[in-house]
Amino acid sequence: MAERRRQRRGPGGGRALPAALLLCLWCRAAAERVRYAIPEELAAGSLVGPLARDLGLSADELPARKLQVAIEDVNDNAPHFLKENIRLEIIESTPPGARISVDVAEDADVGSNSLKGYELEANEYFGVEVKESQDGSKFPELVLRRTRSIERESRVCVCC
Repeated sequence: MAERRRQRRGPGGGRALPAALLLCLWCRAAAERVRYAIPEELAAGSLVGPLARDLGLSADELPARKLQVAIEDVNDNAPHFLKENIRLEIIESTPPGARISVDVAEDADVGSNSLKGYELEANEYFGVEVKESQDGSKFPELVLRRTRSIERESRVCVCC
């Protein structure tokens, strides 16, 4: 009869199920995270949330934890060139298809709110192509379409 009981309990004598259950509960608790959404304009010293209470800890236990803060970026900065006007001198013998590098625009926003691309006011002389570097930054190149009677001014506009 004792042999029958062992068979019912399986290997480990019935201790495997409670151990597995405890392991699952421990893993779930370890993987739980508390997240607060904080706008970047929130003033320093503002109350965000009751972190210790939400984690089930005392305030004394918080410093020992590895907490990470990630502030959400708000699209509140317009991209702009460092120079208001960019002056290019192109001689009439420059062949169509020539590429002219232009300074990059800057945008203080990051991620999905950062600079999306460049646009050029419609004209028959230039086009704009955007190149992307390995780090993901974008930089414009003007492409000369035609040189005959180039107007004195063509403006590059930034968009996001």
